[in-house]
Amino acid sequence: MRFYAARRRLCHHNCFPAQELSECGPFKPPLHAFDLAGNTEARRKQCRGVAKTVQKIPVILTRPKGSNSVFKAGIAPNVRDRLEFIRSPLLEITPIEQSADCSGAQHAIFTSANGVKLAPNGNGRRAFCVGRKTTELAQSHGWDGVFAGATVTGLKEYVLTQQPQGEIHHYSGVFVRGNVAKELSAAGLNVVNVPLYDQRLLPFSAEALAVLQAKTPVIVPLFSPRTAAHFGAMAPAHPKLYIITMSSAVADSLEEIAVSQLMVAQEPTAKSMAVCVEYLILNDSLG
Repeated sequence: MRFYAARRRLCHHNCFPAQELSECGPFKPPLHAFDLAGNTEARRKQCRGVAKTVQKIPVILTRPKGSNSVFKAGIAPNVRDRLEFIRSPLLEITPIEQSADCSGAQHAIFTSANGVKLAPNGNGRRAFCVGRKTTELAQSHGWDGVFAGATVTGLKEYVLTQQPQGEIHHYSGVFVRGNVAKELSAAGLNVVNVPLYDQRLLPFSAEALAVLQAKTPVIVPLFSPRTAAHFGAMAPAHPKLYIITMSSAVADSLEEIAVSQLMVAQEPTAKSMAVCVEYLILNDSLG
């Protein structure tokens, strides 16, 4: 299989809800949006009947169990009604035992919500966080959560400008990207990586595999580089595969895979990913 880099598209459409897409570009309305002026009432009823039988587009949810609600809720209802969500988590989050006390650091770094959930209570200590949602979650777990950027790169730059003193724990999974602790320590800070969970790779669910083996359009949102690499290694060739990735780093992790279209979200957020889905449904034929 060959990865069609030319098909990659940066999604610039996170500035509007789905019902306003026609103001920002060419709009291809769904069948039931056409006003069949001049036709008979019988013909209009016939066309309305056709619209009701339009097959829903499958969307494979690859995030771990319990991590898809924000993404799904961010999709406009008029688009969500046209989708069939298929659960197939490709990662399983498994807590791991810590042999030493990991609660004594003066500061924390969180690059994922799972790190916050499994870390000790903050008790008012400062935590540097990637993403708004992770920041809010850290605050709800007793940390003085600070939004340090939307990406790991942004976080590292922000932490270096703050120069926090004392020991800093980066609470993460076993597999972590960005060399946060290593790079910040090399810059003079005292940062220790503390893995709190493993991310076990999972096979496709039976339902997801059946969809991927069919010839009809399928949308696959991918949120992390590791999940993307795993998906690319397992996915069978599919003639109508539409992939949305949270960042260019996620897209690059797909390596060699044939796609009909690859979209990169403008921002690394669940809402931006949801808007890409809206754009695909309302502005592409998916055929």
